[in-house]
Amino acid sequence: MMVMDLNARKYEFIQQLVNVNEALFEELEDVLKKGLKDNPRISIEQYNQEIDESVAQIEREEFYTHEEVGERIKKWGKR
Repeated sequence: MMVMDLNARKYEFIQQLVNVNEALFEELEDVLKKGLKDNPRISIEQYNQEIDESVAQIEREEFYTHEEVGERIKKWGKR
C-alpha cells in the first residue's frame, strides 16, 4: 500500500468531489464547516501564550498528578 502525503490526499479528494451528487456534497460541506468551527486554528502567539501559562501553572504547582486524576474520575461514577 502506497502512503500519500497530505497534499496528495487533498488533491485526490478534490478530484473525487467532481463526481459526487449534490446531497453528498452538502453533507461533506456540513462536516467540513463543523470541523473548522469546532477546531479553529490559533495563532502562534496564542499558542506560545498558552504554553507559557501552562508552564507557570506547573511552577505554581497548580496541577493534578496522574493518581489524583484517577481518583477524581472514580468519584464521577458515584454521583
